[in-house]
Amino acid sequence: MTAAHKESGGGRLPESFINHDYQLKKMVDEFKEKYGVECFAALHHNKRKTNLHIHMIFAERKRLEHPIEKVAARDMFYDEQGRHVRTKKEILDEDGNIRKGCKIIKKGEVYERKIFTVKDSRFKQESFLDEVKVFYTDLINQMVIDDKDRLSIFDKNGPYLATKKIGKNNPKAEEIKADNEIRMEWNRAVDRAIVSGVSETEVIELKKTEITDRVKKSVEQNGKKPELFGDIVKAAIALLEKLIAKVMQKVMDFVAKGIGKAADVIKEMPEETEDNIHANDKAIVQPEKKIPFPVNPQRKMDTQNKAGLPQQKTTVTVKNSIIKQIKAEQKFDSVQAFYKELNASKKENLEYQAARTEYEKIYGEKAADTMSVRDRLKQKVQIVKEREAGRDYQARQKDKGAR
Repeated sequence: MTAAHKESGGGRLPESFINHDYQLKKMVDEFKEKYGVECFAALHHNKRKTNLHIHMIFAERKRLEHPIEKVAARDMFYDEQGRHVRTKKEILDEDGNIRKGCKIIKKGEVYERKIFTVKDSRFKQESFLDEVKVFYTDLINQMVIDDKDRLSIFDKNGPYLATKKIGKNNPKAEEIKADNEIRMEWNRAVDRAIVSGVSETEVIELKKTEITDRVKKSVEQNGKKPELFGDIVKAAIALLEKLIAKVMQKVMDFVAKGIGKAADVIKEMPEETEDNIHANDKAIVQPEKKIPFPVNPQRKMDTQNKAGLPQQKTTVTVKNSIIKQIKAEQKFDSVQAFYKELNASKKENLEYQAARTEYEKIYGEKAADTMSVRDRLKQKVQIVKEREAGRDYQARQKDKGAR
């Protein structure tokens, strides 16, 4: 008996993967760890050497740690089709001999042995393909040497909205362009939210309730009317902006609280210490001037509000600058993708630090600093290039000698 298995073929991989067994092994090990089933993989090119890809074979069942065996409580009889019959007479021929293909299992013998679990139903679901695509895209992007080899895939269950491709001579090009602009406006708001500290879970929940569910309800009530989609998304963006403002206000309150505590500590300091702190201050004290006209309280409040505007504009400018740097300079498709890789790097670093501490604990000495996985891969690529260059040079020298 064997476990049923499926074969899965991946998309195009970076060419740098062809020289490193480490990446292939890691992709197999990560699948085993995530889904708990056996998995094997092969890496190869197509015939024209234009598409490097992986074929993966994985089991849909798990192997039982202890097989389940059924033992015959009495003699059991089976006919030519393998069907269980009640009496021995039913499998005998006219001469009283057991017919060819029939069999008898004696009392006490094992008649059934189960070594695998039932098939895991999640591998049959459409959501599994979406999940595994995102999983492997993130994993590959962690292992690429050159940023230009980074892969991207749209996660429909993520916080962003997908834009539509406009084909040539499409009569609905203007409608699609307007629809894409609304979607991009939402995506930009999502970037701002993530940079501001709003959790991805909250954004996804807001997208589901305020966009996905409302669009579905609108179609049920009004039929397909694309013009209503823009209004739904704009309303969702307004709610997301409120959520961003709420999170930012919490941050500002926390900072203000910290500043207030620091001010209280300074007030409680002895006068001598305070005098020493301010001894070198060269601030010029201006004499107090009398105001020759009455102060308008409302005008004072307006002035304070206007003074606060530059600070708000500065905060927005800083956010936009961070988003621009992430997308353009760091070459990430979205802020979400950047934070995914950042968190993965942090996790890898923590695992390395833990392993290093364990090593020092066992061997009683500090572990020497080692290069990161990416640096080691770069070094290996350089070694391979130098070796290949040396081979070419030796081949040329041999050709000259032969002449």
